[in-house]
Amino acid sequence: MSSRSLLSRRSLLSRRPLLPRRDFLSLACASGAAPFTARIDQLAQAARRPSAADFLFEPGLAYLNTGALGPTPRPVLDRILSACQALESNPSDQGYGPLAQQMDAVRSSAASFFHCQPDEIVLTDSTTNGMNAVALGVDLNAGDRVLTSNQEHMGGRMCWNHLARKHGVLIDEVALPPLLFDADQIVTRFLAKLTPRTRILSLSHVTSPTGHVLPIARLAAALHGMNCLLVVDGAQSAEAIPVDLGALGCHAYAMSGHKWLMGPKGTGLLFISRGAANRIEPAFLENGRSAYTDATGVRDIPAILGLGAALQYFMSWDKSAVERRVISLRNLVYERLKTLTMLKVISPPPGEAAAPMVTFLLPDRVANEALQAKLRVKHRIAVKTFPRKQLNGLRISTHVFNTEDEVARLIAALRQELT
Repeated sequence: MSSRSLLSRRSLLSRRPLLPRRDFLSLACASGAAPFTARIDQLAQAARRPSAADFLFEPGLAYLNTGALGPTPRPVLDRILSACQALESNPSDQGYGPLAQQMDAVRSSAASFFHCQPDEIVLTDSTTNGMNAVALGVDLNAGDRVLTSNQEHMGGRMCWNHLARKHGVLIDEVALPPLLFDADQIVTRFLAKLTPRTRILSLSHVTSPTGHVLPIARLAAALHGMNCLLVVDGAQSAEAIPVDLGALGCHAYAMSGHKWLMGPKGTGLLFISRGAANRIEPAFLENGRSAYTDATGVRDIPAILGLGAALQYFMSWDKSAVERRVISLRNLVYERLKTLTMLKVISPPPGEAAAPMVTFLLPDRVANEALQAKLRVKHRIAVKTFPRKQLNGLRISTHVFNTEDEVARLIAALRQELT
């Protein structure tokens, strides 16, 4: 079977052909994956940064919703398909042999990417999966307390709700009002809520509703010497902002592979620091931290190797230049939205508290779901909406493939629909 038979003849992938069959096995099975690395290097030389041409977007679509699900670039799809081909050529020999070794190499790449040790990284399938693993891997008793905020995504909060319902764990919540971005005040609010029974401080690094970067490193320093674990939901931070796990000082950090890292859907990473390894013991690590063990069960090998390819994709570029590009584009969105007086921007202004997401509130007369639909259907612009009772607004998240022209399209569309 050729690689083309795996896809529809009308697939948009045809704009840049996938690797031919003769390259699949050599790419997937070679220990160094040299063909893949060469492909990435060619892309890096062909353009100064990733662009929309690397992706499979519908013609004319301005995709401003990476914070919901990131798009996967073509080289990563190539890697996923090559891994599928290699795996199915001899499932047991490949799955328990070279491909298993390559999955562990992804852990090492992730450790290098996020500045920690390989034995501190484990593979998951989502941020939520990582948060659940941490919650069920700590020893909490009735009356122990978890401190969190009112800005947490439910994917990072449900694990603590479960412990509260099943085991009598108590949850305390710090209110982070809209437009409070002062790091000193935020740290003070959390420290004031700590009690002698607080065993967990669970926070997002970047809040999902507004893209607010919380002062994680400062909170970690404040907790030093206390019997309290700092657990971080990193769904909206990994590759949206620089993440240095060695410097942050947290005990656990859960990440998605399928948002800002633009890896395969259903991939993730979990950091558990060496210092907390005897306090955070998920069941799936009972037999070690390798990608595949008796405690993990069979893994989604192609997806995991695709996540490794996504890390390679970013490492092939000038990382600091990409980060500058992403935040500068975000700041452009912020400044342009501020010119629309009918909207209220509730995300941080440019600065240390800002991540590449900008959220704005709409006038009461405008339903956010209806406006989102008009942007999608009429203007070919994809953005994030919220349940209206929670927040009558929209969230814009820009990544490195987006352009200034797309920002201009968004502003023009909003002006047309709201005036």
